[in-house]
Amino acid sequence: PTEGATSSFNGKVENRFALDIGSVTAGFDFYNDKADLDYLNPTEPLFTDERATNIGAYAQARLEPFDRTRISFGGRADHQWFTGVDDSDWNNAGLSGNISGEYDLIPEFLTVKAGTSHVWGGVPLAENYLQNPLWTYGDGPEPVTSNNYTAGLEARYNGFTFEANVFRTHINDARLPVFGRGAPVPVFTSIRTLDLVSKGWEIGGRYDWDAGFVSLKYADINADVDGEPADTEIGRYLTTPLGQIVMIGAGYTFDDWGVKVGGDIEIALRTDRTLVRHPTDPTSAKKELPGYEVVNAYVEWTPPSKPNFTLRADALNIFDEAYTDRAAYGQDFVGVAPHFDPGRSFRLSATARF
Repeated sequence: PTEGATSSFNGKVENRFALDIGSVTAGFDFYNDKADLDYLNPTEPLFTDERATNIGAYAQARLEPFDRTRISFGGRADHQWFTGVDDSDWNNAGLSGNISGEYDLIPEFLTVKAGTSHVWGGVPLAENYLQNPLWTYGDGPEPVTSNNYTAGLEARYNGFTFEANVFRTHINDARLPVFGRGAPVPVFTSIRTLDLVSKGWEIGGRYDWDAGFVSLKYADINADVDGEPADTEIGRYLTTPLGQIVMIGAGYTFDDWGVKVGGDIEIALRTDRTLVRHPTDPTSAKKELPGYEVVNAYVEWTPPSKPNFTLRADALNIFDEAYTDRAAYGQDFVGVAPHFDPGRSFRLSATARF
């Protein structure tokens, strides 16, 4: 038997400085994380853990320097101390930065926006149940970094809103821990890093009137790991193959009664990008990801005399679709029984705010 636990002690101190054209938020933060695993073998118990401590300083400005212009930019510096299962210590430091902005090309009608960032993420701890007391770290684990880009526009007219966005994320040296690999002799190293590129685009529209709304959004998101399309095996700790997703929503509010009703439909289209095989994939045959359609609805009541209390009822997966969410593992491998999402279900909840 084994027992695993992850703990974190963290905090931050920050202050917001008000300016005539916006604000600047600056501060310090820290975390002290530990992931340990106890192999409770009665004849030879083993205890392993990885630890990481990080301190950082950051500042972020949100400004409106010109008419119709909004800008946000900032940065942070981090220093991390990482300790492996073999008690080896590794120190790393890095810088992060970001800048984004919006500009109203046509006031109250058309806005363009764009942003980019570089993120230094340090060395992430491995999952508890993958820790191996025989791990070695070679010349040291590489900190994970990413470069991110996004751009889009938003148009508004008489209750209609139209949005279009494109994005790309490139993650370098993403850690993929493995218990032990290689044959015939296992290679007990915790150092395996991969590069991930996630990119896509989305478009959407929405119409609002006094008491209700309808919305439609389409997204096409793909990810490659080391240059090949991601599947649920190589993407276990990195990403999942999402593909094409359509979301439809609607809602209506009866103000006099304090009642809201609405629902949404999630449609995932079939994709065959998962048929590509990675060198470390299992030998079992692969298959494409099936599509699915899930319909949900809700009714929410907030008594006009008690605006701090809300009673809500949800009907989830109304048509009892047998499906596996795109975030689940194994559905693209023949012979693997994936975890199915819940069938038709109902939920009643109450919220009191004070």
